[in-house]
Amino acid sequence: MNNTIQRYAGADWIQKTLGIKHISLLGRRVADCLGEVYRGIYHLNQTSLKKTDWTAERCVTVTISGSLWGHEVQVLLDLCQQHELKFAIDGRSPNYMRLSFWEKQ
Repeated sequence: MNNTIQRYAGADWIQKTLGIKHISLLGRRVADCLGEVYRGIYHLNQTSLKKTDWTAERCVTVTISGSLWGHEVQVLLDLCQQHELKFAIDGRSPNYMRLSFWEKQ
């Protein structure tokens, strides 16, 4: 895994603010990537963040509202490549999407 400098809040913020004691290595990588994409994971809906299973070892799925624009998609692609993750984006309902993340094998 490439070591990148984290500029925005991610996994540490989730543990501290949402009171989640254990986050898997995959969950930490996903939270840190989303923190960079959204310039702080706290910009995502806290209810969605609380419902996410950050302890998952195989797949972390986050449902978010809103859109991902071109630049945000590019940043997400770059970060996932750096962190050796693959991801999928699925529509859930109007204005909601599900982002699923796995480790590259």
